[in-house]
Amino acid sequence: GRTPMGAGMAAPAALASGDALGAAWRLLLMVVTVVVVHGAWAANVAYSLVHPVYRGGGARRRNDSILDSRARGDVATGAVRARALMYWLTDPRYLVNAIGVITLPVVFFALAVPVAGLDPRWGFAAPVILAASIGWGRHNDVAYDSSALHVDVVAGRLGRAVMTGRMQAVLAWALPAVALASLGVLAWAERWTAAPGLVGACAGALGIGLGISSITAVTLPYRAPGPGENPFGAEVGSVGASLVAQLASGAAMVSALPLVTIPFVLSLTVDVRWGWLALVSGCALGTAAAIVGARVAGAVYDRRAGRLLAAVS
Repeated sequence: GRTPMGAGMAAPAALASGDALGAAWRLLLMVVTVVVVHGAWAANVAYSLVHPVYRGGGARRRNDSILDSRARGDVATGAVRARALMYWLTDPRYLVNAIGVITLPVVFFALAVPVAGLDPRWGFAAPVILAASIGWGRHNDVAYDSSALHVDVVAGRLGRAVMTGRMQAVLAWALPAVALASLGVLAWAERWTAAPGLVGACAGALGIGLGISSITAVTLPYRAPGPGENPFGAEVGSVGASLVAQLASGAAMVSALPLVTIPFVLSLTVDVRWGWLALVSGCALGTAAAIVGARVAGAVYDRRAGRLLAAVS
């Protein structure tokens, strides 16, 4: 209730308890936050309109991040990783996806837990939800890259490299995000003994989610908004296919998550030593699921590349 995100929700409670000053400064905090964010947005738009080079229009880079990937391992994997990382930094469709997966655990932690009067230990579910939603949300990852998919297909049978590179690009921002969320919850609860179990549950949820979504992305592809289109739009005729893909990947996630979450739950409710089992099993299962998922998805990618192009183009 002392932050811009929760101040508005805490203001009515402060007023009801007779703390008029507390309600006033919380409402003022929200207003100031909106003004500051709007000012930053307006300044960014104004600068971008008159400084096109800042947005990449015509500047010659000293180093090319995609070509330089040759020095960091497999050429194809590095090139796809660098390209996908640029999407996550600049493409509105990818940014909307990232904001969406981050919003869900924040709402759960800030609204569901206090409003429903849940045990504070439910707060530990927020980082796990974040990890699972990041992994599950990538079931349409290949479809969002439809314009560049032709390049990958004509380059040869590089399915495993393509899927591995895309997964690595997600992990580049997902791991820090989940780590920060976990540290925040642990500091809030002041229960550092839960750290091993939480790390294992998050690692397992993220790895399993990415493995399942990689396979779903190439076995149940559907059309997604193209580059420059409304990121909230839906392609005509894709609603049914997207529903099937989401239900299939969601069902697989729900079936697999107990393998990495039950030991963590036991560490919170029965004995803290369960957390070490959660750490080992979660990291092992998450890593294995991600590797197997990338390999299986790569094999399917190579086998049905033509049909994949037709489905997402």
